Amino acid sequence: MTEGTELHLPNLEELELLPTLPIAFHCKLSRDLDIPGKSLIEVVNFRTPIDTGSFQRGRGLDVRSGRFTAPRTAIYQLSANLHIGQRLSDVKSRELKPRDNVRILICINSMCQRHTSLEFVSGMESNSRVFTVAVSGLLQIEEGQYASVYIDNSSGRRIEIQVGSDYSGVLMGV
Repeated sequence: MTEGTELHLPNLEELELLPTLPIAFHCKLSRDLDIPGKSLIEVVNFRTPIDTGSFQRGRGLDVRSGRFTAPRTAIYQLSANLHIGQRLSDVKSRELKPRDNVRILICINSMCQRHTSLEFVSGMESNSRVFTVAVSGLLQIEEGQYASVYIDNSSGRRIEIQVGSDYSGVLMGV
């Protein structure tokens, strides 16, 4: 540096600190989904709303099937929040058993037992007609494999996944 020359250091606003996310999505359930008692069902019929805050970057998400097919082998952060409604008539008529619960899973290639999956279990003893179950975590998904959300209703009661429940994912790294 020569005399009289100032050293210019960039301020934080001039630095690009945040990476661009090539693959990321946030979608919501487009309509209520009825879940019979004693059933394991893949959650389908999502939509990418036009609301502020929603997004779909890159390829891989089929909103109708609810399946995210990995465009490349990587580690992905996936999460789902399901709003569960219980019919008032079922709540009054059927006594809950200690084993009655709802499991939410995010599985690879629909093989919840053979591959690692994300899982959260919630008892149904909530005194509310509506409660939320959520699951979140990291999975390594190989190129061409898909991840999707499942609900396992072990109770004898019919439940309903309510519109507005959401599913999201982001590529974290390779």
